[in-house]
Formats: sequence, C-alpha cells, structure tokens
Amino acid sequence: MGRIRVLKRINFKTLVALFEELHGEIKKRIAGNSGKVHIVFYISKSLYNDMSINAKEFLGFCQSCMGIKFELVLIEL
Repeated sequence: MGRIRVLKRINFKTLVALFEELHGEIKKRIAGNSGKVHIVFYISKSLYNDMSINAKEFLGFCQSCMGIKFELVLIEL
C-alpha cells in the first residue's frame, strides 16, 4: 500500500511522469507477489475541483490497465 499527498497543482505532463515512475517501481515489487497494489491519493477538494477531465480519466485508465487499486481521499485544508 502506498500513499501520495498532492499539495499543489501539477500539470498533466508531471502526472504522467509520476505514473511512469510508479509503474516501473510497482512492476519490480510485485514480480513475485500476486497481490494487488493499493495507492491512496490525498488531495484537497479545491485541487480536485480544478483537476482537468484528462487527469481524472487518466487515473481511471491507470486503475483499469495497471492492476492498481486507487483510492481518492478528499481533504479540507
């Protein structure tokens, strides 16, 4: 299980780069383990509301194609 806390806006290119790095690390760690990876994103409601449709769709794509369970937790700041 991993946790990611998003503290400020990032552009879509940075989000994709983050997932490229995560994917490589996840592949290494689950090579001998068949368990599903679970990642929790903590993000403020205001950042989530500002998030682009592309970013939201990308998270869904990663969840379905990478075998990762994402949990999105909205927090008040």
